[in-house]
Amino acid sequence: MITESQDFGQSIKCSICRHEIKDRATLCQTGVNYGIACVECYRKFTSEDLELMANLFTAFGGYFGQFRRSEFSILRILKAIHTDLLPIYEENGVEELNIRMLHRALLHGISPEEYIENLKFILEE
Repeated sequence: MITESQDFGQSIKCSICRHEIKDRATLCQTGVNYGIACVECYRKFTSEDLELMANLFTAFGGYFGQFRRSEFSILRILKAIHTDLLPIYEENGVEELNIRMLHRALLHGISPEEYIENLKFILEE
Protein backbone atom coordinates (compact mmCIF):
# COMPACT_ATOMS: atom_id res chain seq x y z
CA MET A 1 0.00 0.00 0.00
CA ILE A 2 1.32 3.43 -0.96
CA THR A 3 0.69 6.43 1.26
CA GLU A 4 1.06 10.08 0.38
CA SER A 5 3.94 10.50 2.80
CA GLN A 6 6.14 8.03 0.92
CA ASP A 7 8.67 9.57 -1.42
CA PHE A 8 9.87 7.47 -4.34
CA GLY A 9 12.17 10.13 -5.76
CA GLN A 10 9.77 11.00 -8.56
CA SER A 11 9.05 14.67 -8.79
CA ILE A 12 5.66 15.87 -9.90
CA LYS A 13 5.63 19.01 -11.99
CA CYS A 14 2.81 21.38 -12.77
CA SER A 15 1.43 20.81 -16.29
CA ILE A 16 1.20 24.58 -16.73
CA CYS A 17 4.32 26.23 -15.28
CA ARG A 18 6.52 23.12 -14.70
CA HIS A 19 7.27 24.05 -11.09
CA GLU A 20 7.88 21.07 -8.86
CA ILE A 21 4.97 20.20 -6.59
CA LYS A 22 6.47 19.05 -3.31
CA ASP A 23 3.27 18.77 -1.26
CA ARG A 24 1.11 16.18 -3.01
CA ALA A 25 -1.85 17.33 -0.95
CA THR A 26 -1.89 20.48 -3.10
CA LEU A 27 -2.33 18.74 -6.47
CA CYS A 28 -5.11 20.13 -8.64
CA GLN A 29 -6.50 18.32 -11.68
CA THR A 30 -6.64 20.46 -14.84
CA GLY A 31 -9.59 18.77 -16.52
CA VAL A 32 -10.40 15.77 -18.62
CA ASN A 33 -6.80 15.21 -19.70
CA TYR A 34 -5.79 14.61 -16.05
CA GLY A 35 -2.98 17.13 -16.08
CA ILE A 36 -1.74 18.38 -12.73
CA ALA A 37 -1.60 22.05 -11.72
CA CYS A 38 0.14 23.65 -8.79
CA VAL A 39 -1.82 25.76 -6.33
CA GLU A 40 -0.43 29.01 -7.80
CA CYS A 41 -1.65 28.18 -11.32
CA TYR A 42 -4.95 26.88 -9.96
CA ARG A 43 -5.53 30.21 -8.22
CA LYS A 44 -4.31 32.32 -11.13
CA PHE A 45 -6.29 30.74 -13.98
CA THR A 46 -9.85 29.61 -14.55
CA SER A 47 -10.53 25.89 -14.90
CA GLU A 48 -11.24 26.44 -18.61
CA ASP A 49 -7.90 28.22 -19.07
CA LEU A 50 -6.06 25.48 -17.19
CA GLU A 51 -7.54 22.79 -19.42
CA LEU A 52 -6.85 24.79 -22.59
CA MET A 53 -3.28 25.51 -21.54
CA ALA A 54 -2.56 21.93 -20.50
CA ASN A 55 -3.89 20.69 -23.84
CA LEU A 56 -1.81 23.21 -25.83
CA PHE A 57 1.36 22.29 -23.94
CA THR A 58 0.65 18.61 -24.45
CA ALA A 59 0.07 19.14 -28.17
CA PHE A 60 2.85 21.62 -28.95
CA GLY A 61 5.25 21.42 -26.01
CA GLY A 62 6.62 23.96 -23.61
CA TYR A 63 5.14 25.52 -20.50
CA PHE A 64 3.73 28.83 -19.27
CA GLY A 65 6.48 31.43 -18.97
CA GLN A 66 9.15 29.25 -20.60
CA PHE A 67 10.56 32.28 -22.39
CA ARG A 68 11.02 35.86 -21.28
CA ARG A 69 7.90 37.94 -21.34
CA SER A 70 9.84 40.91 -22.70
CA GLU A 71 10.66 38.91 -25.85
CA PHE A 72 6.98 38.56 -26.80
CA SER A 73 5.22 40.96 -29.11
CA ILE A 74 1.86 40.29 -30.72
CA LEU A 75 2.87 42.63 -33.52
CA ARG A 76 5.98 40.53 -34.11
CA ILE A 77 3.86 37.37 -34.13
CA LEU A 78 1.43 38.92 -36.60
CA LYS A 79 4.37 39.83 -38.84
CA ALA A 80 5.65 36.25 -38.52
CA ILE A 81 2.40 35.02 -40.03
CA HIS A 82 3.83 35.87 -43.41
CA THR A 83 6.84 33.64 -42.85
CA ASP A 84 6.51 30.66 -40.55
CA LEU A 85 2.79 30.74 -39.72
CA LEU A 86 1.42 31.29 -43.23
CA PRO A 87 1.78 27.60 -44.20
CA ILE A 88 -0.20 26.63 -41.08
CA TYR A 89 -2.93 29.08 -42.05
CA GLU A 90 -3.03 27.94 -45.67
CA GLU A 91 -3.19 24.27 -44.71
CA ASN A 92 -5.43 24.34 -41.63
CA GLY A 93 -7.25 27.66 -41.55
CA VAL A 94 -7.65 30.48 -39.12
CA GLU A 95 -8.55 28.30 -36.10
CA GLU A 96 -5.19 26.52 -36.18
CA LEU A 97 -3.43 29.85 -36.64
CA ASN A 98 -5.20 31.29 -33.58
CA ILE A 99 -4.26 28.24 -31.52
CA ARG A 100 -0.59 28.50 -32.51
CA MET A 101 -0.50 32.22 -31.75
CA LEU A 102 -2.07 31.66 -28.32
CA HIS A 103 0.45 28.88 -27.63
CA ARG A 104 3.32 31.26 -28.39
CA ALA A 105 1.83 33.86 -26.04
CA LEU A 106 1.53 31.28 -23.26
CA LEU A 107 5.16 30.27 -23.69
CA HIS A 108 6.06 33.89 -22.91
CA GLY A 109 3.90 34.05 -19.79
CA ILE A 110 0.99 35.89 -21.39
CA SER A 111 -2.31 34.66 -19.95
CA PRO A 112 -5.20 33.87 -22.30
CA GLU A 113 -7.07 36.96 -21.06
CA GLU A 114 -4.04 39.21 -21.63
CA TYR A 115 -3.60 37.77 -25.09
CA ILE A 116 -7.21 38.51 -26.03
CA GLU A 117 -6.97 42.04 -24.62
CA ASN A 118 -3.79 42.68 -26.63
CA LEU A 119 -5.48 41.44 -29.81
CA LYS A 120 -8.48 43.67 -29.17
CA PHE A 121 -6.20 46.65 -28.64
CA ILE A 122 -4.33 46.02 -31.89
CA LEU A 123 -7.54 45.52 -33.86
CA GLU A 124 -9.04 48.75 -32.51
CA GLU A 125 -6.08 50.84 -33.69
